[in-house]
Amino acid sequence: MITAAFAVAFAVLISSSSTQTVQAADVDLLETANSQTAAPGDTVQIAVNGALAQLSITGTGDGVGASFAANEGQSISCSDDASCDENKSSDLQNPSREITVELNIDADSGEGYILVSVLGVGGDSPSEQETKVITVSKANLVGSLSITASPKTISAADGTSTLRILVKNAAGTPVGLNGEEVSVITTLGSIECVSGTETQACTAAATADSSGVPNVDDGTPGYASVTLNGKGVEGEATITARLGTMTATATVTMFGTAKSLEAAPMQGSVEIGGEVYVVLSVKDGAGNPVSGLMIAPVQSPAKEVEGPEGDDVVLVVTEKDTAEESGVSAAGTGYSKDFINATDSTKSIPACGDDNTGSSDGTTDDAFGPGTNADGQCVVHVTAPKKGVNDAEANATRGVHTLNFSVSATVKASTTIEVAGSPASITTDAPDMVEPGSVTEITVSVWDDEDVL
Repeated sequence: MITAAFAVAFAVLISSSSTQTVQAADVDLLETANSQTAAPGDTVQIAVNGALAQLSITGTGDGVGASFAANEGQSISCSDDASCDENKSSDLQNPSREITVELNIDADSGEGYILVSVLGVGGDSPSEQETKVITVSKANLVGSLSITASPKTISAADGTSTLRILVKNAAGTPVGLNGEEVSVITTLGSIECVSGTETQACTAAATADSSGVPNVDDGTPGYASVTLNGKGVEGEATITARLGTMTATATVTMFGTAKSLEAAPMQGSVEIGGEVYVVLSVKDGAGNPVSGLMIAPVQSPAKEVEGPEGDDVVLVVTEKDTAEESGVSAAGTGYSKDFINATDSTKSIPACGDDNTGSSDGTTDDAFGPGTNADGQCVVHVTAPKKGVNDAEANATRGVHTLNFSVSATVKASTTIEVAGSPASITTDAPDMVEPGSVTEITVSVWDDEDVL
């Protein structure tokens, strides 16, 4: 079989705005104007009325640099027929015309101000002595480019991921920059610039019209959003956004059908009356995690739990809770109880089934989504109930229990949990003495009366 891989490219226009100063530009400072704004690398064309013009830079902000184009200096004198006049008169007998002197702002200049003293001499209406302010701003210069994908794991058959592209300016406090065209290429899947239209190359409009869907630009300055679609090929898609010399990448895993299942308890033993979670991990044939897969309990005649012969078994309560009239129900169990890591939420794992426990334990589908997460993992909650009051009944579930799981007739997994009795002894490997200032690791082990850890 021959497999062909294609890269999909498109262009995105991020919102709309006035003309951007992305490359060096000429900016006019008219004779009648007292100020102007320009970017690093720009040339400011300063107009002066008179037969002669005298200009000098009298002050700048920290990190701001500029010089006159004709002599690369901080001051200059110029007549209307001199080399520093970029608007030379063709009629040298008319000394009243306007002189244009160019001021180059350093390409690596910081943001701030430039004070320029301007004086026109001679002519009919020479410019009076005046200090003009040129503000150097990077607000219209591209400073950064980023791209994110959500979710980061999708079905290769029909999954979708939203790609959000963000362009920020180069200002001291960067903000989103509109009007920039970003090209994007993906190694797997396809792109929708406009909902319902998949092409290998396209330009997305800034704002969808009444016939389109506004998935391209969510209205936030500097942002554009497009959709990545799985097209049946499993693997990791690398999406690269490019703007000028800047690039940014995101990856999205495209998984196939479940081909392997692993089951591992968070701890191998549990005391009678205790509880433990079993983590199920699902992968496709290429080893990619399968997300969003809800796993149901095994069905008869297979046994969900196999316990010690003649003893009761640990319980996996598979029924979902029913919300009470107040809207709050007890914590879910079995296939409907998420594992919550109170100290690190990124290590929490969703239940393998549909968690409908409401707000009582904070484990709602809103937090995780049902079934396996982006790592292809979900949990099953297991309890080792204590029964009766005498020792024989209380110890009924002690021993090794085998738990069986499956996602299909051919994809199965099992694991074991040993139920121990109450703590009976403690051992430690602590040394008799330690050196001052040293670090020593000590292992403390708790055993029951049958030496089960």
